[in-house]
Amino acid sequence: MHTTNKLFIALLSASLFLTGCVSDLKGSTYSRKEARDPITVHYGEVKETRLVVVEGTKTGIGAVIGGATGAVAAGGTGSSRSKQIARIFVATFGAFLGSKVEEGVTRVQGVELTVELDNGETYAYVQEEDPNTTFQPGDRVKVMSTYKGVTRVAPSDE
Repeated sequence: MHTTNKLFIALLSASLFLTGCVSDLKGSTYSRKEARDPITVHYGEVKETRLVVVEGTKTGIGAVIGGATGAVAAGGTGSSRSKQIARIFVATFGAFLGSKVEEGVTRVQGVELTVELDNGETYAYVQEEDPNTTFQPGDRVKVMSTYKGVTRVAPSDE
């Protein structure tokens, strides 16, 4: 198999894998592990909203894939010292680039919601912005928390 074909397959595999790493942090999305967990509900009022960026994941998977892709791209056979040094350099650069790609692909637009609960306490919550759900100061919301510490804010029907 030619080096070009190997590089194409490695890049395609990396992009498919990283796309699968993208998680959903919207207030309306639950993980499979959260389904059927008891959830505590508090009601309150939105006091402030602010757009924020939720940084992407940095699992190291992008670096591994990038490094492997770089090593394949450097390819070639032979054992000259300069080829080995070039292969190490390209693999290292690929790892760096792969790490940046992973973080960039999984970065999302978020919203910070400052909510005053009906009991008088005020908290700020950050979740992924959902174009189908917008919050404005004065909106009534429910704040739902699992016993595992996952909290989300949703519009209230009360």
